[in-house]
Amino acid sequence: MDKRPKRRKDKHNPYTLYTKAGRYYISFVDVNNNFQEIEVSQEVFESFNKFELEDVSQMNEYDRHLEHSEVDEHTLYQKIGSSEQPLED
Repeated sequence: MDKRPKRRKDKHNPYTLYTKAGRYYISFVDVNNNFQEIEVSQEVFESFNKFELEDVSQMNEYDRHLEHSEVDEHTLYQKIGSSEQPLED
């Protein structure tokens, strides 16, 4: 088996890509909970690799740049900070 970097998984890419003896494989667990290992062509392997890289990129962007907490008036008020003086003063 080749040395491929470990990548994050999510529900949209539950498969593992690898090569063995110059052949390309995709492995996954099917809906019946059976382990499947399928030999694919290099073009299909490269397409899956490209899609997997795009998924990782999107997951990283989501983790780094999008708000994950619930946003309402109370949380927005806490973010501004209570150190500011009210307009009436």
